[in-house]
Amino acid sequence: MNGEVLEGFLCPICLKDLGTITQLQNHFEEAHKSEDVAVIQHLKGLFEKAKKKFLNEEIVKDNLQTPINLSPKRIVNEKPQEIGRITSHTTFFKNLREKRIDAYALETNKLLLRLDKLIDDKAPMEPSKRKNYEKSVVPWTKDKKLTNPSFEPEGEMLGFRRSNSSGSLNSLFSSEGESHLRTCQRCSHLLERRHDQMETRNSTPMENFLYSRLCQYKMDAERQIPQVLTMAQSLRDGDETYSLQSAESERQKLIMIFDSIDKTSKRIATMIDEQNAGQKTMQLRRAIRQAAATWLQDNMLGLQSLPTREELDEIQRRKNLELEKRIAIEKDAMTKKLEKDNASKKVEIVVRKASLPNTKNMQDENGWKPETQVSDNDDPMLQQINIIKSYIKQAKQQCKWDEVHMLEENLNQLEKAYWDEKTKPFI
Repeated sequence: MNGEVLEGFLCPICLKDLGTITQLQNHFEEAHKSEDVAVIQHLKGLFEKAKKKFLNEEIVKDNLQTPINLSPKRIVNEKPQEIGRITSHTTFFKNLREKRIDAYALETNKLLLRLDKLIDDKAPMEPSKRKNYEKSVVPWTKDKKLTNPSFEPEGEMLGFRRSNSSGSLNSLFSSEGESHLRTCQRCSHLLERRHDQMETRNSTPMENFLYSRLCQYKMDAERQIPQVLTMAQSLRDGDETYSLQSAESERQKLIMIFDSIDKTSKRIATMIDEQNAGQKTMQLRRAIRQAAATWLQDNMLGLQSLPTREELDEIQRRKNLELEKRIAIEKDAMTKKLEKDNASKKVEIVVRKASLPNTKNMQDENGWKPETQVSDNDDPMLQQINIIKSYIKQAKQQCKWDEVHMLEENLNQLEKAYWDEKTKPFI
């Protein structure tokens, strides 16, 4: 070293200038990966610090610079505290609540009864009679007593007057004949409260209505899916029980039901409630959406597609060819069976005649006749077997191969019957 000062991104081992911190790090990992592991880890730490410095990032201070509190901790083993005095206010709350509910119910019922009398069809409509009728139904209160209506359950708390439009429950019809209701603030609050209670009791929340509709869509789809699958399989098999048009119509109905399920579940999941919905409500809505999506995935993936018109024609053509081929095979088998039965009958007749004593040689319709040589001492079944063997021998000599084939089959049957008869006592 001649005291020259080098600057730049230098490799700490080979002192090569790499230009950038990234190239320096890559060079070090590739060219000096065989160096000592401890040295490499130390240099990597230096690279990371240098990189953060050049990128204007904060360098985390060393934990050694953080002051360590070496003062001993005070450990206190406290005894578990006992439960102190408990005072229950449940009874007081229930009594107070019952009184308030009874007071609201009593005054609301009074209002409803008075309103029912005021809007009765039998009430007089003439102004002079109407005023007296309203006074008999609802006592009119003076203006000075209605400056600030208050709610006092123990006393007479409702007062009505005709002069002030904001405090009168008596006049239900204006001078123009328009139907309306004028009442004080307190009575209006009671009537609105009663109206809200009836709406809540009789109305169904929108999410309940949508969920009921979603369940109905699922039931309709579950009834429709087996029918669509049956029709699709029938068309794939080439049957003519269902038409392609009817199958497409039923499939389209099912797809529309699937679409309704998807839209309804999405609407439930994204429904915005006027009242702030809680976390449990939102989780329930998302769970309904997830269950509907899973149900759609399971049922739509297993839905078999319908063949096109060209595919259906090709399937039916192949099926007709297979049917014709099967009919021809069955017809040929039936013909062979009949021929075999007729040949067997002819052979049986020949065998019976050949087994008779003094049997003469017979000539068939083609001019060929077998000669029989049978011993009277043989068993009758052996005589028939020997006769057929002689027939076979003579037919082979005359090249009557059809007769040879039929006689050999009869010979096999006779031999099988003979051996079954012989072995029967030994079984």
